Amino acid sequence: MSDWREKLSERVAVPKCFDLLTHETEAGFQIVEPKDIPSSIPLVGSPLHMFFHKALVDHLLKYSAGIDKIQQAHLFRNSNDFTSDDYFTLAVRDQWSLTAIMIDDFRPALINSVEGFSTSVFFSRDYYNRVSSETNLVFQELPVISLIPLGEGK
Repeated sequence: MSDWREKLSERVAVPKCFDLLTHETEAGFQIVEPKDIPSSIPLVGSPLHMFFHKALVDHLLKYSAGIDKIQQAHLFRNSNDFTSDDYFTLAVRDQWSLTAIMIDDFRPALINSVEGFSTSVFFSRDYYNRVSSETNLVFQELPVISLIPLGEGK
């Protein structure tokens, strides 16, 4: 791994999303696939939306993270009467260019996104460790390289 990737990995954590396909309706977000969301999953990703578990949103607000436009999302699947109001959509204020992320003195906020990639969310390493230990959510981490699109610098 190159030097800047090692440094970046020390500073940030990229949480894994539970991926599913949803269709936005007037009633909420209908789950199209035949799977339900495990109750302790912090992030749920769909092609156009990212959903954040209420416990994660509450934790982010407790530590004054840069989030706003918080809206509750009603997730449901008609075939088995599955419903969940435990997830929210939100906007992450701290957005970084790939160039900014790769500089030596990059310091991430608690929660961050990559400019131009609305479903790329990452945490500062310190905050990731804190939220993992202080909530009952099950976090899994992806390699930090997932922040860098293929073909970007070495």
